[in-house]
Amino acid sequence: MSTTENRPGIVHEGGGLSLLDLRELPWEPHVGIAGGRQKTLSRSPAGWSQVQVTWIPPGLTAGDRPERHFHRTVHERGLVLFGDLPMREYLSEDDVTGRPVVFREGFFMDRRPGSVHGIDPHLTSQAGFMMLEWRSGPGTFLWEDGADLETTVLEASAEASGGPLAPAGSPPWVVADSGNLTLLDTRAMPWEPLAGIPGASVKPLTRHADGWTDTVILFIPPLPASPAAEPHRHLHRTVHEHGYVLGGELPMREYASVADDIGVRVRFHEHCYMDRAPGSVHGLDTTRGSVDGFTFLEWRDGPYTYLSEPGIERETTVLPAARLGD
Repeated sequence: MSTTENRPGIVHEGGGLSLLDLRELPWEPHVGIAGGRQKTLSRSPAGWSQVQVTWIPPGLTAGDRPERHFHRTVHERGLVLFGDLPMREYLSEDDVTGRPVVFREGFFMDRRPGSVHGIDPHLTSQAGFMMLEWRSGPGTFLWEDGADLETTVLEASAEASGGPLAPAGSPPWVVADSGNLTLLDTRAMPWEPLAGIPGASVKPLTRHADGWTDTVILFIPPLPASPAAEPHRHLHRTVHEHGYVLGGELPMREYASVADDIGVRVRFHEHCYMDRAPGSVHGLDTTRGSVDGFTFLEWRDGPYTYLSEPGIERETTVLPAARLGD
């Protein structure tokens, strides 16, 4: 259901929420990769692509593109949705040989400023590669206007040195943790119980310097419909939330404003991308159940948005809600 004109891919738009169905969004030709395609999911107020999905076809080679570079100030994160991409990762600017690593489906990348990397010049993607990626600033794509201000291109050796990218004793799901890069195999990570929702669990992927979790994979088990349950409605005052549904569904109620205490039913389902601005009023729709459960990749720019999180009253306002008729 869309609250605006029927544009492709829009599940719901309004009240500070944009919910897009990735499958329905059209692909655009990729500017910098021959045969590549991309979907822009969110733009910054300045207009640069903040969240995007990139498709790289099988057989990609480095060609005449730089093999080694780093970004000076921009932080990049992403989750591989499909396929494989052979990369070279370098410990520092002085490391000219680097270490090979193949990015695979389920890998989560946390690439901090200064991380030196490039496509492996000798290997190619066998199945193609699709990645959901978000970044803190522009200039990280080598074909992008302003890339020369943000990205430093370095010379690279033709041969890789090999060697581990994760420190000795790292958990088996840590693929790399060096050179300002952390690469996790999320499929191998264990689930941790999540307080506040019976049966729910979480995989923390990154933490803010202050200690709160800013990127997680969340699982909510199948929920029965509870029409007699008290409706719940709340908003987050300053925190911006983004997320992508990896599997299942979750019935929600979305509200146009604080004055709207009835809202509309919106079902979050697999392949949906969420962009929730501060002040967006929302809550679980208890009149409908979740048959398949719900698995959600979420990232946020502040704490105290989870109802079970200590200190939630600092950020989240709980509001009364009217019952929604059948």
